[in-house]
Amino acid sequence: MLLKKYRVIFILFLAVFFLRLVFLSPWLEDWDSVQFSLALHEFDILKHQPHPPGYPLYLLLGKMLSYFIKSDVKILTFLSALCGSLSIFITYLFTKKMFNKKVALFSAIIFSVIPVHWVLSEIATSNIPGLLFLILLAYISYRDLIGKNDKTPRVADCSMYVYYYLIFFG
Repeated sequence: MLLKKYRVIFILFLAVFFLRLVFLSPWLEDWDSVQFSLALHEFDILKHQPHPPGYPLYLLLGKMLSYFIKSDVKILTFLSALCGSLSIFITYLFTKKMFNKKVALFSAIIFSVIPVHWVLSEIATSNIPGLLFLILLAYISYRDLIGKNDKTPRVADCSMYVYYYLIFFG
């Protein structure tokens, strides 16, 4: 039932994710990417592995992927592709909550082909994972703000404090 409700955006998510995977960068694009790669093996901010502030949540996600993917480049670029694709889905949910389904689908399609989003979703940087969590924060905040008008309890009320904590330390 949930898949049927979100069928169109799920198809868009899969298409975008597939296109990001096809065009993943085969190498580390810049020095930040090299530092992230080194930090997957030895986290030491004093050695700039990675540079401050350290990005512990980003590297934790990368470390979890390292159990399934052995190449540092593939780990970090896959993480960018996945987060970039998920950011399109969260953008859809956010826009649908603010406007309607048609506007949400249009914004998700436009967001998926914006060149800077596309390119950053294919390279090993923390930009797109950071963007995903920023959009998620905006969506949860807006949903909770609107949800205050009705009498339904929100799980996100409690989760917002956890989310703010993670953002502060991430």
